Amino acid sequence: MTDPDELLNQLNALREEYLQDIPNRQRQLAIDWQEFKQNPNLETVEKLVLVLHKIAGSGASFGCPKLGKLARKTEIEFTRLLESREMNEHTKTELDLLIKIVVDWTYEIED
Repeated sequence: MTDPDELLNQLNALREEYLQDIPNRQRQLAIDWQEFKQNPNLETVEKLVLVLHKIAGSGASFGCPKLGKLARKTEIEFTRLLESREMNEHTKTELDLLIKIVVDWTYEIED
């Protein structure tokens, strides 16, 4: 069996690694979103959905439930875009705001 303190240390190390990787994911989101705005295409939307899905799925597990919820909401909006394949100015403005919120999110201890 694994010592509980050792397990806790391993979990804390994973959490720290996750937190250190968040800025990389945020940068990738910003890059992909700018790419999409300049050249709208399904491949870029799929990349955005994948990154958002990963953040949404792991956020709460690593102590960032607000980030996870923001990413999930944004992922859902991009999935709708994939399904409808139509983007008007309202949708673009909403997605722009959601991406900005996720990209600008900073870690703080969450309950």
